[in-house]
Amino acid sequence: MEPTASGVVPPRVQPLTIEYARQEVGGLKRAYDLLRFLSTLALLSGFCVGSCFLIIGGPDQLFSWIVHIGVYGITWFYAAKCEIAGVKLWGRSGRKQMCLNVIAGVGLIVIGCAPPFFVFLRDEHAWAYLLFGSAFACLAFTSWRHVLLYRELAALFRQAGQNGLSTNLTGLGWTKSVYETIWLSCCALPLVLRSATLVAEDFGVNLRLASDLLIYPAFGALFGCIGFAGIWIWMMIVHSVCLSAARRALRNNPQ
Repeated sequence: MEPTASGVVPPRVQPLTIEYARQEVGGLKRAYDLLRFLSTLALLSGFCVGSCFLIIGGPDQLFSWIVHIGVYGITWFYAAKCEIAGVKLWGRSGRKQMCLNVIAGVGLIVIGCAPPFFVFLRDEHAWAYLLFGSAFACLAFTSWRHVLLYRELAALFRQAGQNGLSTNLTGLGWTKSVYETIWLSCCALPLVLRSATLVAEDFGVNLRLASDLLIYPAFGALFGCIGFAGIWIWMMIVHSVCLSAARRALRNNPQ
């Protein structure tokens, strides 16, 4: 390469090869797959909340049980697919995020298998209350995983020049994390406290005050669904926009 007037040889610019273009398109496809799975998972998260109300007040017990277990089973399946798609896209999965996802997955499995254990709850078995309280706690105390995931997605769209979408993703991750920590803790606390009062009664100790306090987090768990509905709508809109952007990028970069 010829030197410039100042005598400096400019660096050699590598040509845009076919292989490089294939890698770029392959990265877009992996991003699109991840976003597609995340959109489905976001939709299913709303169904999970609905199925919990269905098994509590549904007219047909067997039908409610089948729907609840089916919804949670499909949700767990898509959560696993999202984890695999994320590893394929970024080439790694952080140890912290992997641990949080596994713990949350265990909580999903326990809650998904809840219907057959309802007989133990009706018979006031302390271990059953503790089991499901721990399951909700698993989801509450691992909500930081939302921040980690949406931070990665925000960086991806920031690199693509989608700064507004990147900001939305970051805000959504933090909002989900904080809200679900509080809301799911309200779901877990009454169950754990009820378990503690039952154990205490077995030893002749009356925890009347703890029983009276159960009503407050229980109301928080019930009415917290309203706030989650707003976050769910926001989540569906953001995921749809992300998916559309990835689809356009693929269309503009054919193989």
